[in-house]
Amino acid sequence: MQSGPVFVLSAPRGGGTVLTRILNCHPQLVIWGEHVGLINRLAEIDDMVSRVGHLMYAKTEEAIADYVTFSDQHLTLFEPWANPFDRDSFRDSCRSLIEKIFTRGLRPGQRWGFKEVRYHRVLTAQFLVDLFPDAQFVILTRDTQDVAVSSILAPWSLRWFWDYRDVMPAELAEAIIRDVTYALLVVEAGLDAVRTHLGSRCLHLDYSQLREPNGGFVDQLFGFLGLTISEPIGARIGKVLEVRAGASDRDTCFGNILSSAFIRERMATLVSEMRAQIARDGPDRSRLVAREGTGQYSFLVGDHTMRDRGSEFSSMF
Repeated sequence: MQSGPVFVLSAPRGGGTVLTRILNCHPQLVIWGEHVGLINRLAEIDDMVSRVGHLMYAKTEEAIADYVTFSDQHLTLFEPWANPFDRDSFRDSCRSLIEKIFTRGLRPGQRWGFKEVRYHRVLTAQFLVDLFPDAQFVILTRDTQDVAVSSILAPWSLRWFWDYRDVMPAELAEAIIRDVTYALLVVEAGLDAVRTHLGSRCLHLDYSQLREPNGGFVDQLFGFLGLTISEPIGARIGKVLEVRAGASDRDTCFGNILSSAFIRERMATLVSEMRAQIARDGPDRSRLVAREGTGQYSFLVGDHTMRDRGSEFSSMF
């Protein structure tokens, strides 16, 4: 029987919240929501530690005690790197911290996990695997044009452009679409790489499966997790699938220009070129976190609340 944590990875506005609600219909599962990508930072520190020899290896208790007591032999020793840090201890601390946070409030025997739109790098996925070898991943993807329309036309996105609610300059609308398209294609490429890297640890679902009236994906999803679906659980899932909380209004035409049709039309000319550029050069992080010029509107992808605090606070990219 599977017992490890369950990590749901998706793009922003990609259906991850709906999938989380479906999973939470099972009494043996508790899948939490987003947490601004904090584990990205832990994974980056872990990677840094792995590259520094003095921090990589475990220190014996004898060596630590000898340093702490400051014996006479230390009078002639120069040890600027003497410290009790080591990678195994760091990972143990990370594992304990994450488990303690996400098992809070759970009953004994319940499996825990979370949904996050900011974990689309192999580095972070492998870090989670190293910490939790029995973890399972569910990766949810969605048509990139659909995600862009949903992201841009979401009410909380349009608030940033409220001064242009009557008339939006074409140049601004074009810039928004360019930046959002590039950011979403980076996420798409990252999730594809994570999916390939994880192999059998990962179940891939497409958002279109969540819209099928018969809910055929449900048996596949819970079967992957080793969980059975009783009639009451199935009925609860059915209710969740009937509700589309937080959906963007696809009939919106903001500023007399920014509409679903306009976004799709402009994206059709951008996607192929940008996909090729990302595949060739990798993600341009400076573009993704820019505060002005190209990339100025990438914050619409997942990190709205970070826009007024500066890109250094963002864990999206």
